[in-house]
Amino acid sequence: MLDYIVGESALYTPTILKVFKREQGLFATRVPLQIKEVKEFIFEAPYDKTVRIVEGYRAFKTTSCYAGVEQRWVVILSQAAYQRECHTLAKPYLKGNAKEAKAFINLMQQEFSCPNDAEDAN
Repeated sequence: MLDYIVGESALYTPTILKVFKREQGLFATRVPLQIKEVKEFIFEAPYDKTVRIVEGYRAFKTTSCYAGVEQRWVVILSQAAYQRECHTLAKPYLKGNAKEAKAFINLMQQEFSCPNDAEDAN
């Protein structure tokens, strides 16, 4: 048997994960963003728990039990991806009036330590 299997995100399905668990196989793959737990980790990542990898990238380690399989995850956060997401989220707001657009842009430029602080800023 191979020591590790490395694959694209299509490898990351409950069925395949259960096969790896049964066969005691080790794997490395990108986890698809469609998985709710991934979004939670990304959007609720406490900045002080992340470490700088290289310019524009931060990461942190965590665990998951997706599909009943214990896993160790390294979550990598990209500043460029964050900027793209902000731009995408801003589009509908920027179509409103100028005052709303300015308020939204100001809100996007703020950094919050947790989701509650961000909600309170509204």
